[in-house]
Amino acid sequence: MDPIPFRDYAATFVASLSGIEERTRHDYERDLRNHILPTFGDLDIRDGNVLDRVLVRTWVNTLQHGVADPANPKQWLRRPLAPKTIQNLHGILFAILQDAVEADPPLRTSNPAARTRLPRLDDGEGDDEMVFLTEQEFALIRACAKPDVRDMLTMFVGTGLRYAELAALQVRDIDPFGKPVPALRVRRAWKRQADNTFKLGPPKTKQSRRTIALSSEVMDAILPNIVGKGPKEFVFNSPTGSWWRHSSFYDRRWIPAIDDACSRGLTKRPRIHDLRHTHVAWLISESIPLAAIQRRMGHKSITTTIDRYGHLLPYVDQDLIDAIDRALTGSLRAVA
Repeated sequence: MDPIPFRDYAATFVASLSGIEERTRHDYERDLRNHILPTFGDLDIRDGNVLDRVLVRTWVNTLQHGVADPANPKQWLRRPLAPKTIQNLHGILFAILQDAVEADPPLRTSNPAARTRLPRLDDGEGDDEMVFLTEQEFALIRACAKPDVRDMLTMFVGTGLRYAELAALQVRDIDPFGKPVPALRVRRAWKRQADNTFKLGPPKTKQSRRTIALSSEVMDAILPNIVGKGPKEFVFNSPTGSWWRHSSFYDRRWIPAIDDACSRGLTKRPRIHDLRHTHVAWLISESIPLAAIQRRMGHKSITTTIDRYGHLLPYVDQDLIDAIDRALTGSLRAVA
């Protein structure tokens, strides 16, 4: 029986996936090429003696720890990858091998990627990835930014919108006279295509289609940017009059503002997306329920909100202890 190279089976699997965007398919192909095929590509997908759990675990360890250059230990032949990236890559490998298990007739009796222990996302990774700004720190960044994007920054931190959502906002999405308060509707987002161009499409998930209440300060930042514009014009425009591409905004506005703020005493280097994290942190600091935050942020599940931001709730343990003490005190009095 002729072997079935893993690379051929994987290529067919990714090409035949349904229900995904072409950009996602492009990303899967890139991840296969860069991280999975160098280890598994030439193997026979049916060979359980070689393509086994030991090989999968060894591959995961290599992704986690990287490969140093023997000639120069300070250089990398392959840099270590973040836990989240490793989990994503393992997910692709698992799906390919599971497809081989479920083929008709089956090509394998078991999936060697099943039950692989992966690097934890909470071993300090979340703290390193997310940066939360105080009101004073945000005010400093805003003051250091060029005037033509200060309203955008207020909008980011005041709504928690993702960059692709905010950059896609059109005048018709804003309801300045909404009841009981002004609001905006998230109905579209910019999507990167396989050829690196962008097009407008639906938001990230079904839950991302949402209505967000706007504070008076956020409305003050919006109104000057929609006066005299038509319904389908973008709320925020670059100096050329087009929508703000992320790379352009990042290089020409965000990084110069952060560099300037750091020269004035800022000790953090936040990403644009950290304004979204900061928005959540400010809501939590005001004791806004996590279920309300989930809806506002467009998270698919409350679990996502809790896993990502639950550590910002230091008062919860004390509340639990107080509740237990009250219950125990009541039960002891009843017995007495």
